[in-house]
Amino acid sequence: MSAPEYQSVPVTILDWRETRDLLPEQKLIFAYLWFARESSWCGIYLLPIEATAARLSLTARSLEDALGEFRRRGLIDMDDETGEIYIERWLYCRYNYTGTKWENMWESAMAAVRSPRLWEKANKAKSLIKSKAHDKNGNRNRNRNRNIVAAPPTTHGSAAEGGATTTKKEKKQKSKWPTHVGGIMCWSPDDMALAEGVTKKFGDDAIANAVAELVGGGEKPLPARVAHILAPRPILPPGWDASEKSICAAAAILGLKARAGELMPEFKARIWEAARAAARN
Repeated sequence: MSAPEYQSVPVTILDWRETRDLLPEQKLIFAYLWFARESSWCGIYLLPIEATAARLSLTARSLEDALGEFRRRGLIDMDDETGEIYIERWLYCRYNYTGTKWENMWESAMAAVRSPRLWEKANKAKSLIKSKAHDKNGNRNRNRNRNIVAAPPTTHGSAAEGGATTTKKEKKQKSKWPTHVGGIMCWSPDDMALAEGVTKKFGDDAIANAVAELVGGGEKPLPARVAHILAPRPILPPGWDASEKSICAAAAILGLKARAGELMPEFKARIWEAARAAARN
C-alpha cells in the first residue's frame, strides 16, 4: 500500500512537555516525522536515514542523534532489527474510530509492519483509544471525539460513497503504478528516485540479492526496505553516548582511547567516525 498523499501535524506539537526544550533542529526533525513521505496510516514505517537527512539538509549523524534523543524522551520507539520507527502519539491524534475506510487503511498498513513488538504496541494503543471512545452503555463519546483528529478522507470511490470521483486522466496516471526499477517495487516518482540512487550506490548484484531476500520472506521489495538491508549496520550499542562510562565502553569496542587534552565532544565525534568507517568495511 502506498503512503498517504498528505498528513496532518498536531498544532500543539511544540508545546508538549517532551518537545519544549528540544533544539530547533530537533524540533524540525520531529515535526517532519509526522508527515514523512514514508509515513503510513498506522504510524509505523521505515525511515531511510540518508534520504531523510538530505531532504532536511542535515547530516546522517545529526538525524540519528535526534532520533536517539526522541527515543529517550518517549516520543518515538524504534526496532533496531527492522529499522522501523513508531510515533508514540500517532493514534491519539489521528484515530478515527467511526470511519470504515480508515479501518481498512489501518489494516493494510499494519500488514506491512515487520516488527512484532511495534505491531503489538500500535495494536494495544488502538484498542485502548477505541475502548475510551465509547461510554459504559456502548454509545459514542462525543467529547472524546473532539480530541481526536480524524484521518483525511480518501479520494477513491464514487461521490455517493463520500469520495471524489476519479477522472480518466487520473486513472491513466495511476494505472502505471507500481513499476519496477531493477526489481525494486516503486509506487511514485520519489520511490523511483530512491531506487535509482540505491542501485547506483550498491550495484545490480547487491540489489538483486536484497530483492530476492525480501520476496523470499513474503515481503514487497519497496525502496526503503531494500536500502535498509543494504545499509551498513551500526556496531555501537544503542545509547552508547549516554554517559562517560558507556562512551569509554564504545571506544574500547573500536580500540580507541582518549587523547591527552581531548574534549569529550571531540572524543565522541572520533568514535562516531570510526564506527561508521568500520560499518562500511
